[in-house]
Amino acid sequence: MLRSLLFGNNTSGATPSMTLAIVPDYIEESFLPNGAWTSSDCVPTVTGGTSPYTYLWSRLGGGASAVSLAYAPSTKDMAFSATGTDQRYYVTFKCVATDSSGTPKTAENYVTLAIGFNVSAYPEDGEPV
Repeated sequence: MLRSLLFGNNTSGATPSMTLAIVPDYIEESFLPNGAWTSSDCVPTVTGGTSPYTYLWSRLGGGASAVSLAYAPSTKDMAFSATGTDQRYYVTFKCVATDSSGTPKTAENYVTLAIGFNVSAYPEDGEPV
């Protein structure tokens, strides 16, 4: 009986699952003046896994090269920058966190940006004039 209990509760080598949350996960700046813009930082938080964690940010799609990472892709907290004239961009970035266990686990999440330059080109309804 004792042997069965010990075997049934054996959790050696188990690694907890991981989740990744990013705040904010949506950034909208609709009426920026033409020129350059940089967002405030997005902060990823990992739950589970084994710290320390590494991070890797990348573009998933949308937008143009005018919207980019403001820091190195391996930076934990990330900001985004854009330049434009009479443009509206929609772009999604992905963050992957990897834990430091012998068998690394990963978790990913996304940030979507909606960036619009030039108030006169984009009135309140969001349609170009």
